[in-house]
Amino acid sequence: MATNITRFIENVEDASNIISYVDMKQRQSGVFSFILPLRTKQYDLRNNIKTILNSDIKSDLSDIIVEEDALSLNVFREDYIKQFLESNCHKIVPQKLVNNSKNIIVEFSSPNIAKPFHLGHLRSTIIGNYVANINSYLGNNVKRINYLGDWGTQYGFIQIGIDMSNLDSTKMQNDAIRNLYNAYVLANKSMENDSTIADKAREIFRQLETGESIACQEWELFRKLNCWPSENGEGGWDVNIEYELEQDDLELNDVNINIPLPIGCTPIVSSCDGQYTHETRKNILVWSLPLVDASTKSGSMEFSAPSSTSADFFPLHVSFASKTSYAKIKITEVILVEDESPVKHSIETVFFTDNYEVV
Repeated sequence: MATNITRFIENVEDASNIISYVDMKQRQSGVFSFILPLRTKQYDLRNNIKTILNSDIKSDLSDIIVEEDALSLNVFREDYIKQFLESNCHKIVPQKLVNNSKNIIVEFSSPNIAKPFHLGHLRSTIIGNYVANINSYLGNNVKRINYLGDWGTQYGFIQIGIDMSNLDSTKMQNDAIRNLYNAYVLANKSMENDSTIADKAREIFRQLETGESIACQEWELFRKLNCWPSENGEGGWDVNIEYELEQDDLELNDVNINIPLPIGCTPIVSSCDGQYTHETRKNILVWSLPLVDASTKSGSMEFSAPSSTSADFFPLHVSFASKTSYAKIKITEVILVEDESPVKHSIETVFFTDNYEVV
């Protein structure tokens, strides 16, 4: 960027000393400005504004601002670093250190998904990525994998632990991750005194793989514990909310998900599928989706809420309307009781929520 600024200045007539007038200031965090006076005793650039704005120097800058007596050439630090690396990485040609390329498999952290992630997973992932990048640079064929070890049996242990703990859906929504983990630990400890638990865990997974209804329903219940508050370390919480339509033939209209907030809390929404509204009088954040169907069957919203606790975001209230029946019940005909003669009729199907809460 500095080279382009210098090149431009050198091409301006009678402006050999202009570079000495450039002053760099940091206007705000991550934004740097090169301030150039438009007129001094040595030069006058006021007639060169169009040339400046049309020059290739703009490719290196976030914006150019023409002020009353100066030119501000602004650059965002992160954008410039990204642009610089992307524009130069193709010029790097690795030395030929291996005669024949090899097939390399790099396995990363291979987490047990029934347990929380920890620093060891991050460490091995960083090392694995480092090794993979080096081998790619040398011309080897690299495959990166993250093996989810024995996940089926682990799910079986979780299900057994939940049954042993008498956890229902309401209890699990309250600190779901901790409850699922505690259920897993309970089943593992119990296996020390009951050798049949491992066989039961494998049987539960077999039922899930073969699509047996009860096992699949229980799996869906765990998978859809989908409001995840997490402490952000700044006295507040980051919240991720997701939805997924289970029946592709349903069409839900005017879906509203009302998320309660602490009094006086102003949420900061970082991403949202659909629209959102902060209703300050009701202390709620309304996530609105005009249509949820097979083409929009999943979505999410993320926001942070200062000065809050995890319990502040429950219960969620959900409302929608649909012209599709959930139970797929249809009226085929209407007849009189007396003589079973047909009766002219019309059918209107309306499916809506009376009281739908996620607690």
